[in-house]
Amino acid sequence: MNNKVELEKQIEKLRLKLYEVFQQSSNKEEIISISQLLDEALNSYEKIKDK
Repeated sequence: MNNKVELEKQIEKLRLKLYEVFQQSSNKEEIISISQLLDEALNSYEKIKDK
């Protein structure tokens, strides 16, 4: 599997996790941590999406 597809799956997984944690918890540190991971994944995806 190529890196683009793997990143797409990772982004979707993190997006769903962020939504679930936001709905179930008020743990701001966990929400921020997941959000930062999602940002990193999205930035990586932007760099390779047109290749």
